[in-house]
Amino acid sequence: MSNSGYAKNKDQQFYAYYDFIEETGEVIYCGKGTEYRSNIKRSYKRNKLYNDYTKNKKVNRVIIPTLDEDLAFKLEDWLMEHYHTWIDDPLATKHACNIDGPGTNLGGKSMAQSSKQKLREKALKQVPMNDEAREKCRQASLRRPPFTQESKNKMSESAKKRKRLPVTQITRIRLSESHYKSIRQINIITNEELCCKSVKEMVELTGFPGSSITSAARYNLLYRKTYRYQYL
Repeated sequence: MSNSGYAKNKDQQFYAYYDFIEETGEVIYCGKGTEYRSNIKRSYKRNKLYNDYTKNKKVNRVIIPTLDEDLAFKLEDWLMEHYHTWIDDPLATKHACNIDGPGTNLGGKSMAQSSKQKLREKALKQVPMNDEAREKCRQASLRRPPFTQESKNKMSESAKKRKRLPVTQITRIRLSESHYKSIRQINIITNEELCCKSVKEMVELTGFPGSSITSAARYNLLYRKTYRYQYL
């Protein structure tokens, strides 16, 4: 991928841009962002449509700088309407890659309503793992062939090269105590809550790894882009 028209003026903080295939000139995506986001070399976290179509293609980007963020939003909407890169546009191009249409992108201020609806529908379709499914997973792990001595040696060498900071006694105590704290799970899509007396109980009810739950609670992270955990 190459970057076309990248602005170097540090005073210009916001950008609207569009991406096009160099070989055909077809515009496939329009966006808005800051100087960091507008750099095409850093734009690897795109949706699946964009990533699949541009995998083996050379993409160029044209950038329009502005000092006004609201103007950047308006430019992004105009570009989508002009080049028909929104997938639900009646005149959408064959390889349109904008999932959210004009007027719905808020640049991280809040998730677009259409995106919330898609995540909610996806979450409702997921079937929780039952005891039979858990047993099948356990049996599958038991059938996995053991590591060869050569593989063990490679993993051992790789581990030795990694720099590891020593774990202090205070950290060990905190990690141990965290597994016995009361904790709450919040589904940000359905707003459903699940409260447990300990992380161990949460693991038994949900089937999720305890380390993932404690990390999400400690650092205020989303687990599987759906669940938030809070110590009580």
